[in-house]
Amino acid sequence: MLQRSLTELAVETSFRSRKLASVLAGYLRDPWHGPGRELVAACRKALAVELDEDHRYRFRLNDLDYAFTVLWPDAQFTSGLLPMMDELFGQVMERNGDFLQYRYERVQAYARLMAGIDPTLLAAWHLARRLHADDSLSPHDVERMVGCQLPFFTPPPAGNKHYAEGHVHLGGVYFDGLVLMGKLTEQLLEPDELAVFNPLRKLAATLLDAVPSTRDLQQRCYAILSASEMEYADHPGDWATLVAMSCDSDAISRDWLRFRLAHAMELGDVGKGWLWFVLWLWYVFQDKKTDEYERVLIFYLLASLMQVRSRVIMTGQGLSRFTERYYKQPLRTHIPGLPWMTDTVRRLFVGSHDLAEIKLAPEKFTPQLLAQFAQAVAQHAGVTPAAYGKVLPDVAVCAYIAQLERWHFCAHFLRRPALIRDRASLWRQADQLIAALCSQTGWNLSEFLDGHLNIDYTFQPGRWLRALDVAGDENAVRTEVYAPVLRWLRRGLLTRPFDERGASGFHISIHAGEDYAHPLSGMRHMDETARFCELRAGDRLGHGLALGIDPQVWVTRQGDMLLPVEEHLDNLVWAWHYATELSNVLPLAAQAVPRLERRIARFAADVASPEMRHRAWELRRNCYWQFKENRLVPLHDSKLASAVPDYAYLISKQDAGGAASLYLRRHEDLQAGNAEGMQRVKYVLVGQPGVGRGDVGGRIDEAGNSYLQDHETTQDLEFMSALQDYLLDKYDRMGLIIEANPSSNVYIGRLDKHSEHPIFRWYPPEEHCLKPGERWNRFGLRRGPIKVLVNTDDPGIIPTTLRTEYALLGEAAIDLGYSRTCVDAWLERLRQFGLDEFYRNHLPVFERNNRHDA
Repeated sequence: MLQRSLTELAVETSFRSRKLASVLAGYLRDPWHGPGRELVAACRKALAVELDEDHRYRFRLNDLDYAFTVLWPDAQFTSGLLPMMDELFGQVMERNGDFLQYRYERVQAYARLMAGIDPTLLAAWHLARRLHADDSLSPHDVERMVGCQLPFFTPPPAGNKHYAEGHVHLGGVYFDGLVLMGKLTEQLLEPDELAVFNPLRKLAATLLDAVPSTRDLQQRCYAILSASEMEYADHPGDWATLVAMSCDSDAISRDWLRFRLAHAMELGDVGKGWLWFVLWLWYVFQDKKTDEYERVLIFYLLASLMQVRSRVIMTGQGLSRFTERYYKQPLRTHIPGLPWMTDTVRRLFVGSHDLAEIKLAPEKFTPQLLAQFAQAVAQHAGVTPAAYGKVLPDVAVCAYIAQLERWHFCAHFLRRPALIRDRASLWRQADQLIAALCSQTGWNLSEFLDGHLNIDYTFQPGRWLRALDVAGDENAVRTEVYAPVLRWLRRGLLTRPFDERGASGFHISIHAGEDYAHPLSGMRHMDETARFCELRAGDRLGHGLALGIDPQVWVTRQGDMLLPVEEHLDNLVWAWHYATELSNVLPLAAQAVPRLERRIARFAADVASPEMRHRAWELRRNCYWQFKENRLVPLHDSKLASAVPDYAYLISKQDAGGAASLYLRRHEDLQAGNAEGMQRVKYVLVGQPGVGRGDVGGRIDEAGNSYLQDHETTQDLEFMSALQDYLLDKYDRMGLIIEANPSSNVYIGRLDKHSEHPIFRWYPPEEHCLKPGERWNRFGLRRGPIKVLVNTDDPGIIPTTLRTEYALLGEAAIDLGYSRTCVDAWLERLRQFGLDEFYRNHLPVFERNNRHDA
């Protein structure tokens, strides 16, 4: 994950500290007597202790104390001034007319900071300061400024430069402010959510109710924070009442800002409602008439909300952590449909002509969801579905259709471990997807211009699905489980509705090489994807970090690597195959062959040769379940042909004791649930004491678990690096593309900063780095770069936008020593390639009929 400085961590801790929240809550329950500096001193101490606990021994205690003394002056709550907010805004953000935006030259610092706190806090603070300082601003000015702010406070897009997303998950787009504001105002919450949000929404409602006196406010807060039986407003969700009790005046005031907040929420614009809410809180905080108690309450509320935000924003490492603790976080569910979709569209289509290929689960491809998406896109673009003419469509219809052609979907199957032994359900899911694409039921909606009933256009909704993907933890469920299904889904001719016109097939975009315990595991997973899915020109490898991060760097940061014996053996056999393939052109590969053979022999349970084991590995492209179902009485249909291309070989050789027998025995063990994970191998870094080179023996760890031991030499790691180059060249010749997701890769992979991203190895800004012997072609195995698509992945969970990803790469490239002119040209090539790829795969959903009424 990103490495952050003491100042950055101190700011983050100031808004996410549990100990600070406890101090503030204690004050709110029982206000201390005496000067405000006593409260601030207690806050500083709590913050320093928590930061030291979270990053133990990284900083000197004196440095921690000094950092919070600077950030938290004595007048923190008595004056309504927070110097750190003004300083931070000046460091990473700037005002550009009506727009508040991050600084181009500081976008990496901005991204690091905003992983910890919502940028809305900075932007709203600055805007509130301006409202207090500038008497010339009118309410109309403020409405305009709030209304024009862009997602993540990106700079306004250039009118002639459009961008195309190629790898973004629909469920990972909507942002943290939507979650927080939605939960603050939602009436139906789950029990565990109530425990978190009930006090916060009561406090928010209390603030918004305009409590007449400080004493009354203290009584209410005491009751809320002490879980008293006294009942006050449950949540600030009655926006119509707030609109009525506030004023839409000609003067800017806390009452007027409350009116604008309530009005936005009444219209269902939760995203803008969050900005109005934070602006209102900071405006009240900065008001000279506000007393210390109310300021403490406001800071406590915002700090508590930032703690909740930390549960939905990725700050750790690893794919399992991402999926289990962030993506599947219950707080992210139950957001109202259209507000969520509207905010998603707002983040996806910042520019008026931006495009997107969006990943969604196959079962989500329904007329209802697509109609909602179309409605949100049209609303964002300011167009409406106009009634089409009987002879020729009018301008409004053409404008609306243009919006519906800015996107298509990629169906992504999730790697569910249960499918290792239940392949039948996966095939049923594939059948259901094909049925959905062929169905004409439910599509004749007004959002689709009456769909198939429209006499002027041929409506082909199946064309909205243009790609297939497998997402999730490739370590838990390998691509071999899904590859047969994907091959069947993208087979030649498909049955489609009678009125559809000719169409190209799906392209494939598979998550691979994203998260792995050992470099060979990640590389092999990518090779399995390319081989078993039969990838061809234009297909994509999602993330692909295993082909970019130097193995020596990975191993140094990873430390000990634990993985199942079977996986370790697979890695060795796979590496042996490529070592023999390269041995004639690369002396390093020839030197690796005998050591790999010795290691294979040590970990193998039988005497099968490496060549036989590799052949058995290649047979994994077959679907064992389909083979078993057709073992006795085969049904030779398209499914069997796609799923079991080696059917004849497996039938003839199943009892011959060779590769087919190894393959079948492995799957029988898998079905029984006793093959993987029974025994583990521990890799130890070269040079650690007590490691005998080449020794393999039983060991007992501190927990009493037994494992075997192996290690990688410097020569082994060098060969892995050469193998990365060889595969990059191979995949480039195949016409494959790597989907890079810079911020996602930094957080999920083991990267400290964006300049470490492997895109600079895959597709460097200057190709001289790829000359034989140069940095990115040390072994002379590459002939040039490999194509890369830049995307966001899950911009709501890993805060970013597509333009921000390009800006991050640009600043990182300059940090690496490239010139600004060179970097700009490189980013332009990447941007244009993204557009080209969208149009290469997109098919028009609406095609005008060449007919005229008599």
